[in-house]
Amino acid sequence: MKLNRLLHKDPIIEKVLWLTIIAASGFFLNNLINSYILRQSNTLTSETKNLLAKKELGISLHSRITEVKSGFLEMIINQDKRAVYFINKRIDKNLTEVDKILQVLSKGGYYAQNLPVNFYNSNYISDTIFYEPLKKSAYNIEIIDITPKIIELNRLSRLLAQYKINHFTDTGFSKTYENQIKGLYKEAETYLQRAIENSNRIFYDSQQEYQTIRKKREEHIASINYFQILWLFGISAATLVFLVFIIRRIIQMVDSRNEVKEELLKKQWAIEKILDAIPVGFIIFDNNYKVIRVNKEAVHLFGAAHEKNILDQTCKQLFINQDANICPFVTGSESIIYNELSINTFLGQSRDVIKNATIIEIDGKKAVLETFIDITKRKEIEKQLIQAKEAAVMATQEKSKFLASMSHEIRTPLNGIIGMLSLLQKTTLNEKQKDFLDVIQVSSTNLASIINDILDFSKIEAGLIQLDYHNFDFISEILNNLKVLQLKAEEKGIQLTLEIDHLVPRFVIADSMRIKQVFINLVSNAIKFTDDGSVHIAINFSAELQLIRVEVIDTGIGISKDRLHSIFGAFAQSDSSITRTYGGTGLGLTISKELVELMGGQIGVTSELLRGSRFWFELPVKTGSEPIQNILDSETLEMPGKNVKILIAEDNIINQKVAKAMFHKFGFAVDIANNGLEAVELYEKNQYDMIFMDLQMPVMDGLTATKKIFELAKLMNHQIFITAMTANAMKEDKQKCQDIGMQHFLSKPYNSENIEEALNKYHTRGSR
Repeated sequence: MKLNRLLHKDPIIEKVLWLTIIAASGFFLNNLINSYILRQSNTLTSETKNLLAKKELGISLHSRITEVKSGFLEMIINQDKRAVYFINKRIDKNLTEVDKILQVLSKGGYYAQNLPVNFYNSNYISDTIFYEPLKKSAYNIEIIDITPKIIELNRLSRLLAQYKINHFTDTGFSKTYENQIKGLYKEAETYLQRAIENSNRIFYDSQQEYQTIRKKREEHIASINYFQILWLFGISAATLVFLVFIIRRIIQMVDSRNEVKEELLKKQWAIEKILDAIPVGFIIFDNNYKVIRVNKEAVHLFGAAHEKNILDQTCKQLFINQDANICPFVTGSESIIYNELSINTFLGQSRDVIKNATIIEIDGKKAVLETFIDITKRKEIEKQLIQAKEAAVMATQEKSKFLASMSHEIRTPLNGIIGMLSLLQKTTLNEKQKDFLDVIQVSSTNLASIINDILDFSKIEAGLIQLDYHNFDFISEILNNLKVLQLKAEEKGIQLTLEIDHLVPRFVIADSMRIKQVFINLVSNAIKFTDDGSVHIAINFSAELQLIRVEVIDTGIGISKDRLHSIFGAFAQSDSSITRTYGGTGLGLTISKELVELMGGQIGVTSELLRGSRFWFELPVKTGSEPIQNILDSETLEMPGKNVKILIAEDNIINQKVAKAMFHKFGFAVDIANNGLEAVELYEKNQYDMIFMDLQMPVMDGLTATKKIFELAKLMNHQIFITAMTANAMKEDKQKCQDIGMQHFLSKPYNSENIEEALNKYHTRGSR
């Protein structure tokens, strides 16, 4: 399959390739057989040479032993003392050569000898014989038998020479020496005879083996020649048969291919008709950047009268006055190019299209197929949708700004109401006045809650909510919030219970303010809509998923099934009469849902009318750690000394009176600045220790005034503590105050406790 893919599944090329593979296999097999035959021949030749060398060594051995025998005879009959000495030397030399020959025959190796070239031995040639014993043979016994005899002959030769020389010099013992000489010769003759017999046996054995291996080699060569003839004939016949078969198949395939070609031409004509009918324009460029094919949709798209107006034009001519990168040949990339662009037609119009350029191959040459989809109408619709979306976003932003502005305007007088109520509650009142005051207090608190809900909803719509993840005591936060909610439950005579699983971590990393907001919202709703029975809170934790789950279960009025799907919608109540009966804006659950989802969690409800409800939410959190306890946190903070100079920058007269009264209650005298400019001038004159700065004031706003005061404090090397007071309760407003250096932030409406907190914070900073 891989081979077919490589050859584009061409059967003719495939057959030729198989023929080539078979021929190559036959050639390889033939070489392999020839190599094996050659190795066999070389082995036989090597054995022949080795046996011939063995034969030559046998001849040399026999010749040397014969010379030793002749030397012994010469030594016996010679009466010249000097001649006897040299004859003994010659015998020793021949015996040494015999020992060398025996070593080569036994262990293998080289033996070099000098051979005479004439009868008189006047000239010699050097001959070297190499022999390697292949296996243990019978002649090894003769070699073992000859070796000790050579040693004895050497000894006898020296003794015989010694006796002969003594015989010449000591005439008194001539008879004794003569007998000893005869005895030594007789002993030497025995050894010589045995050595000659063994050397003859080596020679004749070598001769016989040599004849045998020579005959075997000749028979082997004859069989090789016969096999090669048969092999060549067989492989030639098989190749010829296969070649005939392949040629026949190729002829059949060529005929079949011609038929397929005719069929392809018919299909190509049908495809071209289809391409002209499809609503997508396409153009094909050759490797010279010229148009070689175009369909009717492309002709219509470019506003040409006929396809001839487009054919043979280059890419740059076709896309004149366009970006140079519109032509795919500029980058030379073979990847698919996807691009949205606007093209100019022949009629001078502009059309938005989606262009795809793909590198293809035609007749073995690279080309580029470009397709064009007209999206002019779609672009017009998208433009209208974008404009509508921008208008909607702008309207939402304007609404958010309006709500924030209205919130500020409402909070300013509300601050005066709540502030005065806080002061009024600390005066001597009769029971009826206290009841009236409580009603006003509850109404103002509800009004502040409604304003907060509207402001949160507007911030969510505008996408201005930002989360503040930090480490905090989750269980303590829940218990503290529950204290306030417990009072509401007791007022209605219902039971409020809490169950916290032991797996719930005490410290977690999350946005404590937003979790508190959702928790209080769900529990407050449960208490509000439960007239009899109980509200139960269950908190669990999944260590594996790192999820905290909070469930609020009540026995209240419940929610009908047809209203459950819309309960988290904006301004939604399960029944219109509920708003009249229980009050509320209908934004609490919407805000809770948005906050939970913003924190990556889920919120849901199961309920049945008149049988209560079960609200729940799950939040992903990270387990936190217990913070290091600050020594100052455990101490009771004291108010700063009464000699602290305080300035209040506030343009609203009522709020000025409220602030004066609150500070007077704590025993502090304060000065008032009606705008930011007055605050700067008064600070330069009196160098106040604390300034409570409203942000929105005429003449000069609070942020600008704060910057100028900090500049003056730096020049005068004076420390100043500035607290922001504003009806803008958005987080970004607080961030602006922190960015310019304000140390504290009070959101209107504020009360005496908030003022006390600011004074304590100033005192804490001073003590550090």
